[in-house]
Amino acid sequence: MKQLVIYLMLCVVLLNSISCAKKKYPESIIENQPVYYSKFDINGVPMEFKAGENEVYMYADVTKDTADVNEYNSTLRRSNCNGCGPSLKFVLRDYKATSGSETSKIDSTVRVGRYEYLKNIQGPVYKASYKATQNGNGSVLSFNWNFEDGTSLTGTNVSYEFQNPGTSKVCVSLKTANGCVSNLCHDELIGRNTLNCEVSARADTSSSVDFATSVSGGTAPYKYYWEFGDGTNLQGNAEVTHYYPYSGSYLAQVTVVDATGVRTITQYNVVTKHDISSCAVNFSRTSLSEISAIQQSLSKVRIVYTNEQGVSYQSLGKEQPANSNFEILNVQDGETNENGRPTKIVNIRFNCEVYNAAEKLTISNGFSTISIAY
Repeated sequence: MKQLVIYLMLCVVLLNSISCAKKKYPESIIENQPVYYSKFDINGVPMEFKAGENEVYMYADVTKDTADVNEYNSTLRRSNCNGCGPSLKFVLRDYKATSGSETSKIDSTVRVGRYEYLKNIQGPVYKASYKATQNGNGSVLSFNWNFEDGTSLTGTNVSYEFQNPGTSKVCVSLKTANGCVSNLCHDELIGRNTLNCEVSARADTSSSVDFATSVSGGTAPYKYYWEFGDGTNLQGNAEVTHYYPYSGSYLAQVTVVDATGVRTITQYNVVTKHDISSCAVNFSRTSLSEISAIQQSLSKVRIVYTNEQGVSYQSLGKEQPANSNFEILNVQDGETNENGRPTKIVNIRFNCEVYNAAEKLTISNGFSTISIAY
């Protein structure tokens, strides 16, 4: 009997020890591990890549191009197939170039917000800022801007990128609350150190108007040829005073010629004697900066899709349609990858067109969780 009691007690202890043991999981299962995937439609046909299924894995690395710009590459593809399909690759360019021991700030590169797709860049573009003014009477209802390529903008202050250096027409139209309309156009010289002239005028209750110019670019000295809009012309200086015998609105202009013979023409709407029936629009270029090809490529993205047959298509090559978008929705810290690089876990939404020499594909309804190594 005593042996039976001891035996039963041993059984109870053994059962308790079994029930209190920690639950064993397979080594491949890690709780709260991010799932890298991509869901999207190709020409309306649903596609899905999911890391850990069908030998698909997430590959993340960083490379540097010849301009010292980091490119962060994230690819969903099969582990035994490098270069064949299907696969989907995202490439995010850094926000600046880094050389030598200089490092990039990943939180400035990978941030929540919309990104533009990288496009073929032929050369520098020139970003200009303009400001419109009303020099006559009546409260401003609108300023409408028109540029030579058909671009239309509204507002007192606007910015525009000229794709090529040279001469380009810029026009602005003013509408006032009392129905007055005034228009003005300039042929702008666009490029590095191009000749530019801005005109200002001071008109009081008398008939005299004081004109002044501000010239930049070109090669000094400059010559000034004035036309005051009332039939009077004058070869004069940078600042002149003109007498108008009648009240009203006049279109004055000055032609500035530099030492090499380059000329620019600037027009100015002037109202004399505070004529209450006249409105007058004018505008000035407040800045012009050159944006290099490298600068244009920063913080841009591209997508490369490879089909089952190993044929690749990418978003770079043509202008993306208006409904294309790439948006980072969320960024989290990830673990160090197998190459010892820290990572970010990034959720994105995207739509675009991808191309090769033979055809175009439309990617729509795209959502992904990817890894970015840095």
